Amino acid sequence: MTIQQPSLLTSDDLAAELASARRQVTSLLQLVLDFTVLAHAQPWRYLDDLLADLRAASITVATLEQLQAVS
Repeated sequence: MTIQQPSLLTSDDLAAELASARRQVTSLLQLVLDFTVLAHAQPWRYLDDLLADLRAASITVATLEQLQAVS
């Protein structure tokens, strides 16, 4: 996902970016849940990667929510 510079985002653009970021967080959470069910068949490093992606996506959502709040 590429985030435009805040000065170039319209409120519709920001809402679309936020919705996309929230979907990404939801997808990553589902992957983490799936992993916990199948943990015996997956290497633990994969979970570390998923959690890192989830952390990054969550930060993106928080940042976009802050931008939306001030726009």
